[in-house]
Amino acid sequence: MRDVVFLSSDNINAQTGAAKFARLLISKPERWKNQGLNLHSISNSSSFLNEEVYRKSIKFQIKQLIKNILGKTRTGKKVRFFSYQINRLGKTPIEKIGLYTHKDTCFILNDFRVAWNFYKKYSGKYRTIFIMHNSGDMLSMLKTEMQEKEIRSFLRECEKTILRSADILIFVSEIAQKNFISLHPEYENKTRTIYIGMEKGCRCVRAQSEVIKFVTVGSVCKRKNQILAIKAIEQLKEANIQLTVVGGGPELARCQEYVMNHSLDSKVKFTGATNEVDEVLRQNDIFIMTSKDEGLPVAAQEAMAAGLPLILTDVGGCRELISGNGFVIRPVLEDVIQSMIFFIEQPCRISEYGDKSFKLYHSRFALENMIDGYIKAVKAIS
Repeated sequence: MRDVVFLSSDNINAQTGAAKFARLLISKPERWKNQGLNLHSISNSSSFLNEEVYRKSIKFQIKQLIKNILGKTRTGKKVRFFSYQINRLGKTPIEKIGLYTHKDTCFILNDFRVAWNFYKKYSGKYRTIFIMHNSGDMLSMLKTEMQEKEIRSFLRECEKTILRSADILIFVSEIAQKNFISLHPEYENKTRTIYIGMEKGCRCVRAQSEVIKFVTVGSVCKRKNQILAIKAIEQLKEANIQLTVVGGGPELARCQEYVMNHSLDSKVKFTGATNEVDEVLRQNDIFIMTSKDEGLPVAAQEAMAAGLPLILTDVGGCRELISGNGFVIRPVLEDVIQSMIFFIEQPCRISEYGDKSFKLYHSRFALENMIDGYIKAVKAIS
């Protein structure tokens, strides 16, 4: 049996798309064993097992306070990035792989932090697969970090090292793969697309209600851009609608303050981080995501599994989630409002579009297809 080790600097118990992906990939070890592969997972999963509980802890509050203080100065930002992101989160999983450092092991690297530390220590010694959870530009999700010259220089060097060292580069959407090839044609032969697969969903038939309920799920941050959906609700506040914002994050307080200052308390609800995402989705009618950048949003796939129509901005692989089941829009207020109005004026279309979401989900995003794709990738570099 050949060892395959999945490495991630994230906590796979977190309520993020990347963490959900990790849990799904390692959820069927017997499928790997049937192909002669022993799958192991190493991540930073010791800090919490339940994110919802963790966010209410004193430890989390102190950690956030330190991060906020460091984020106020250039020196502090660099300390936070290099000491915490790179040298702690990125290095810790690498220090745990001693049992698997034999020549036949294949390593699957889930993010740039762990990949940088891996290649710095083991470059050229093992077969590796690197996963690009982005729109095809590795640095596109790191715009905040790229503002600092020293960090920007490091990230560019990090990108060069990873692209040069990885045996296979996996993308979560065909659009992301094409975008990458346009930027780095020299690495085209290393690339392939494997859609993120999901567990079989359960189509929920919702009771008809006069209130049309929109929901958005994800870390509340500038990249996910939830404030745009909230501003659209503000423009449509005379309509009988509601928005639920699911998730915690650095922009949560700002969004809550905006809702309070604009008297939108009855229109916009916040759940914070929750382990009950599936249940929240089933209680709503339409999924909306107003992101500025994405890979392939797992939250949108979960919404498809629950039978919700989708409103997605045209970033990353979002277009590949739409086929008669919703709208792909620009991340501008006018487009968000118009897509919402469609369902407000034609509520009978919600069920129709939801059925199409559910069927597309089952035909394109089966978990078994994703796992088999990674197994084939590992065997291709045996």
